[in-house]
Amino acid sequence: MKQWTVFCFALFITGFFSVNSIAAERVVQNPAGNVFQDKQTKNEMKRGITLLKKGKFKKAESLFRKIIERRPAKVEAHEMLAVTELRLKKESAAEKRARTILKLKPESAKAHFVLMVIEFRKGNKGKAVEHARLAKKYADGPLQQKELNEFISKNHLEIASEARENMGSSEQTGEKPFIAVFPLRDSNTKTERSKVGDSITEMLVTALIRTGRFRILERSQLDKILEEQSLGQSGIIDRQTAVQAGKLAGVDAIVIGSVSWLKSRIELDARIILPASGEAVGAAAAAAEEESELRAKVNTIAAQLAEQSAKVPVTEKRADDK
Repeated sequence: MKQWTVFCFALFITGFFSVNSIAAERVVQNPAGNVFQDKQTKNEMKRGITLLKKGKFKKAESLFRKIIERRPAKVEAHEMLAVTELRLKKESAAEKRARTILKLKPESAKAHFVLMVIEFRKGNKGKAVEHARLAKKYADGPLQQKELNEFISKNHLEIASEARENMGSSEQTGEKPFIAVFPLRDSNTKTERSKVGDSITEMLVTALIRTGRFRILERSQLDKILEEQSLGQSGIIDRQTAVQAGKLAGVDAIVIGSVSWLKSRIELDARIILPASGEAVGAAAAAAEEESELRAKVNTIAAQLAEQSAKVPVTEKRADDK
């Protein structure tokens, strides 16, 4: 069993952290025309992953530490270093790093995988199961899912399906806040990237649905309300307009936010507001250094908002709610 665990772990590393899993770097231009990218970091990350796959863990560790020294906020480098430390049997360091990562990026499948292995080795099966469930939930792609499933199956970790995880949606749906997500206000209104805010909004809706903590008003229904009531005709939906539309839609809460393009990063902010009172009961924020990091940061915001869903008073479910 012990030998199989090591073998499966090696297989997981090969699939889970393949070079192909590193998103292709894209150049991001802010309104001032400044372009930022870090080809050196991208290439070093690829080299580090290659070293890890070849079993050259010391060299991989050194390279990831070098990246972190230059770019301390590079979460992906911390994730890979945690995996490398685990492979070097530096479990204390790997555990500490993985838990720190989860504070910044709750949906980090890599951090959950590291903690799953550590808790399993400690004999804490219950905790291992929980981290396995989350790693499985946030893993991207069939290869990652395949390796996770093999590890879970061979080590007899019983992972509930998404349906069971939500305890039977027919019983729990009425307790989920019904929300409307409004387009994020994009500060980059005079460039070719002026529509990026719409794309990020769609990412946020998808991420919020995946948390299983909200019922969400369809965008077409929201647009219909705005059109019928002649709201947001200027193309800008401010807080007051969103609150008014939220009341008309009969939702428990609305989510509004912004995308701010700065010289060295992209700032994302979101808030949960109660239409009845206009009170903000939840907030989340994240910053991306590169455009390729946006989806991960949006997932972080969704996870933060989901943790605050209990602050939203839920009205009785209407017959026509989906």
